[in-house]
Amino acid sequence: MAKYAPLNYQCSKCNKIQSNYVWDNEIQKKAFVCDCGNVLLDKDIKKEEIIKTVSIKTPTKNRF
Repeated sequence: MAKYAPLNYQCSKCNKIQSNYVWDNEIQKKAFVCDCGNVLLDKDIKKEEIIKTVSIKTPTKNRF
């Protein structure tokens, strides 16, 4: 089932980030125009990096 969700597009010309709503099955077909005139395609979707942190386990009271 397709989702209608916002995607962040980053312009390669002016580095401005725009959020546009797109259906998942139409990502390759959609094109948006930035304020500077550059065309934003699926290759311009900004991917967020997930940073994993170290978890520390400490002993708690009622754990057997």
